[in-house]
Amino acid sequence: LIALSILDVRNNDLTSIPTKLCRVPTLNQLLCEGNTQLTSAPENMRCNSDLLLFCLEMQQKFIDILDPKRRQQQELQNNLYQLNASVQDARTQIDRLHGEIASLEWERPDQYIYWKGRFLKL
Repeated sequence: LIALSILDVRNNDLTSIPTKLCRVPTLNQLLCEGNTQLTSAPENMRCNSDLLLFCLEMQQKFIDILDPKRRQQQELQNNLYQLNASVQDARTQIDRLHGEIASLEWERPDQYIYWKGRFLKL
């Protein structure tokens, strides 16, 4: 098993550092000076490996909390879309049934007799 204790990525034009690096138990030094585009660590923190690893750990903990919540939000959003489609289908069926009921109400024998009686009295 290979153990990584020093990771030297100085002057590599990095834009970010993977937060999962903080979970490497043997990593003692993370050298990343000279990466001017690096957004995951402030410039004054890049020379202090302990502080940088601590910052990465805090970011990773935040990600660990956020990701399940984002997945749950997406699942709920998908359920909402499905339920909205079901509601729309149900409304369409209700409107169709209202039309059929109105049509059948008009054809009821008592309505027929009522209207026939009205026309015959004229």
